[in-house]
Amino acid sequence: MGDNMYGSLGGNLRIQRFKKNLTQEEVAKAIGTSHSMIGRYERNKTRPRRGTLQKLADFYGVSVNDLEN
Repeated sequence: MGDNMYGSLGGNLRIQRFKKNLTQEEVAKAIGTSHSMIGRYERNKTRPRRGTLQKLADFYGVSVNDLEN
């Protein structure tokens, strides 16, 4: 799991951000984190904690499962 699923979660986060035409800074401000952390999530350098992942899903209007698959 994790690294073997290249692009899955991070790629989905990036796609959702692009769909809404938002910057990493705008997403970060909306969910209460830094833009550099959003970048790390999108590049699969780190995985968001469950609560943060739920905030991202809520912000984008999708389910956590949609982001993870």
